[in-house]
Amino acid sequence: MVRSSIAIPQLRAFSPDSVKGDFLAEMYAFRGYTILQMAEDICSGFPINDLANNVAVYGPPYTTDSAIAYAITQLDTVLAEVHDSTALLNFARVVKGRALLDLGHYADAAAMVAAVRAPMRRASCAAKIDRRGVH
Repeated sequence: MVRSSIAIPQLRAFSPDSVKGDFLAEMYAFRGYTILQMAEDICSGFPINDLANNVAVYGPPYTTDSAIAYAITQLDTVLAEVHDSTALLNFARVVKGRALLDLGHYADAAAMVAAVRAPMRRASCAAKIDRRGVH
């Protein structure tokens, strides 16, 4: 996650406008997924540390729900920034849907993933399997 903290300001400063949103979305997708995974796997009370201007910023302890809420804010940034990547958009939708499920917001989770088409999910899974040579 620290690498994304380094990359985000650089992307904002130096990326051409035509691709800046998608590059930023990719970084925030990584952050959102990582934070959600930590919230699901680590006991409540863990810190989420960051980096600002190459200086460590030590975060407060997060409860599971507050870490999930933080992950959702990262994923909301993905949804706002992504323009040309359907795969990244759908990844953010699915991860945010998972986060909403963790919080017990079942209707919101269903609405979030409703736009992810089932045939696309099956096709992407099949493509990954074929590339690895597993049949």
